[in-house]
Amino acid sequence: MTQVKYIQTLAKKSVTKRKKQQRNPQPEAHSALRRFWEKHKSLSIGFFLTFATWGWFFAWYWPRMLYFKNGALMTQGKYVWADWSAHLAYAGHFAWRPVGDWFESHPLFFGVDFTYPFAMDALSGILIKWGINEASAFVVPSIVITAWLLVILVLFYHSFLHSGIWSFAAVTLFLAGGSTIFLWYYFPNFVAESAVLPKNYLDLIGWKNIVVSEIIPQRAFLLGMPMMLTIIYFLLRIGKNSRIWQLVLLGVFSALMLFVHVHSYIALVIFGAVLFLSRLQDWKPLVIYGISAAICSFPIFAWMFYGTVEESFFRIQIGWMADSVSLNHNLFWFWLMNWSIFLPLAIIGTHQTKLWKNPVVISGFVIFVICNIVIFQPWDWDNEKILTWSYLFLTVPIIKWFQLLWQQYHMAVVAIVTLILFPLLTLGGFVEIGIHTGHAEEQRLDKNAPPPKDMENFIVRESTIFSRKDFELAAAFRKISNPTDVVLTADRVANWAVALAGRNILLGYRGWMWTYGIDDSKRYNDMQKMFAGGEQSKALLDGYNVNFVVIGYPEITDYHANEDFFRENYSLVLETSEARIYQIGE
Repeated sequence: MTQVKYIQTLAKKSVTKRKKQQRNPQPEAHSALRRFWEKHKSLSIGFFLTFATWGWFFAWYWPRMLYFKNGALMTQGKYVWADWSAHLAYAGHFAWRPVGDWFESHPLFFGVDFTYPFAMDALSGILIKWGINEASAFVVPSIVITAWLLVILVLFYHSFLHSGIWSFAAVTLFLAGGSTIFLWYYFPNFVAESAVLPKNYLDLIGWKNIVVSEIIPQRAFLLGMPMMLTIIYFLLRIGKNSRIWQLVLLGVFSALMLFVHVHSYIALVIFGAVLFLSRLQDWKPLVIYGISAAICSFPIFAWMFYGTVEESFFRIQIGWMADSVSLNHNLFWFWLMNWSIFLPLAIIGTHQTKLWKNPVVISGFVIFVICNIVIFQPWDWDNEKILTWSYLFLTVPIIKWFQLLWQQYHMAVVAIVTLILFPLLTLGGFVEIGIHTGHAEEQRLDKNAPPPKDMENFIVRESTIFSRKDFELAAAFRKISNPTDVVLTADRVANWAVALAGRNILLGYRGWMWTYGIDDSKRYNDMQKMFAGGEQSKALLDGYNVNFVVIGYPEITDYHANEDFFRENYSLVLETSEARIYQIGE
């Protein structure tokens, strides 16, 4: 009887509960959100922490990188002023030229193929073509793609750490990673008295914080990073049950990286090779993926690069920039100063967490070794764009080890991790970010000491990329010229003729040309002769099919332009306070 009464009591409670639920039904939306939260609580915490900090920072920072003020295009980014002048030229190429002429010639070197990974700038150029102003066309896509980057970073790190808080810590370590530059900034007197540290940090430090040197100014890198990380995220999930169409699609997506960011593509090839060797049991789906990527990559590579690049992009250089920058050429010392204790902790963390067989961690070490042997582009610093992937991958064992320490040891160890190790890894990066955002000067310990040599160049100052008069000149020039016309103008960083008018120019800023593998010496000499005037000038102008010549302050200062020659022989078709434009021929 007792058992029967017990069952009856349970039945009454169940009926009472159902009636109560019927009287107060739970909204379906609320129930769905609750189920989602319970299932994805950890991941949601990671997203919340990341976007509440880094998301807020980028949302605040991006609009300061390009904006209009009194009709002029301005920036508060030192690297942005230099790098985005080139990107504005590429975007202008897509904005003002007919679609069929987009890939006929390089925007900054008329007559050679367009070899630069153009995807990001093409997007901005199309937005400008649709009537969106240059600032919005650059900043809005940057904000959207940065959000994508933060999402995929959290997903990537969470797949290893299974913790929202530690995923956020990994994202922070990656984004705030930096060198020991804080020694020069916070302790200038110590550096001055040191027997081993150079007075100029640039004599030893080659590594720069990822945010200020790559994510913000390097537009190709900005799009390439979340795209490649998304590919890797799905590659790690390839198995025997993967469908062929999914593998082929992933291969096509990988090949498109050549249009987006070549350095990330190189890192992806290295990662793919390591993944294949570490997962031979899944060789069939990986081979299908690899063949698909290769079949699509070869024609893209041949179209963009074959027969165009005049100089070799590859050379052996042991020690990356330690070979050419460091005072004593000591590899260990160089990397200790440039990565702080990151590399030793990555080695220790890999051992402690038993991740030495993980393809991501293996790839991190392999990329690091390769980039310390081979330089992949004429400018050796560009290897950082590949080394960044080593840094991203090796963040995994470090944070995994920190997570293990927190779980297994007492508060003394926790304090070491929190108060010593993590700050040593991120202080240099935060200092660089602070310098570039104008928030580091007030934190210097010795305010009476002068800022480190060359570092004062990076203190935030508002800079003009293009003035209101540049925009007015470009608009007037577009009305009297054709999109395919060739213009002779000085090789300045910010060139309105290509960036704002979208016309062909003979030579862009020479400081960029050699990094693209283009030998500009003959073109430069010919331009000097053209500006000098005379019969030789006429022959060269005809030989290069020049339609217009711009003569203003840069042409007179840099090339000693003989304006009397052009005034006597050609028609003055446009004149402003900034420049005179002469038409060559009809």
